[in-house]
Amino acid sequence: MEIISTFRASSSVLLGYIGIGLLLGSLAQSLFYGSREELTSSAPYLYLIAALIYLVMIRPKLKIYASHIEVINPLSTHKIPWKYISAIETKYCLTMTLQNKTIKAWAAVAPSRYHFKRVHPTDFRGVNLENRELVRPSDSPLTDSGAAAYISRQEWIRRRSLESQLVPESIRISGIFYIPIAISILLIIFR
Repeated sequence: MEIISTFRASSSVLLGYIGIGLLLGSLAQSLFYGSREELTSSAPYLYLIAALIYLVMIRPKLKIYASHIEVINPLSTHKIPWKYISAIETKYCLTMTLQNKTIKAWAAVAPSRYHFKRVHPTDFRGVNLENRELVRPSDSPLTDSGAAAYISRQEWIRRRSLESQLVPESIRISGIFYIPIAISILLIIFR
């Protein structure tokens, strides 16, 4: 399976790495200038915060394949073949509507309510929208949700007629990731 495109919110990933860098700086400060007790008491907190930053800001992404789209959220991964998608919306975030459920992509959240002031009609040149009268700022290709929706819609229109042997599936995140988080919580509680 060849990946056609991968989408991540670059600002979210950048802020996530900056946050983890600050946490590593705090850990280094405890390591070099603090006592052993300081290090052992602060390390579980720092690990827990770093794990949450990774889950919420760095992990979410969209992978677009020829046969399906993969929505990777903080705690789950959804593989959705193109033929099962009935609509792609961008009201609060990029949302894939299937026959029996909706899947929201954390990688492509909509902009704030004040973004409409910066939207200009030239932003939508070349964008194929169903309803041109009611265009939301979240549909603008300059926003995360709009860019992801544009890429997804283009592939959906191109590929939805193709037959695929895949069935929609949702996979929870691996239990291996929960073990260090549980250990750090136990260390915080019983220190």
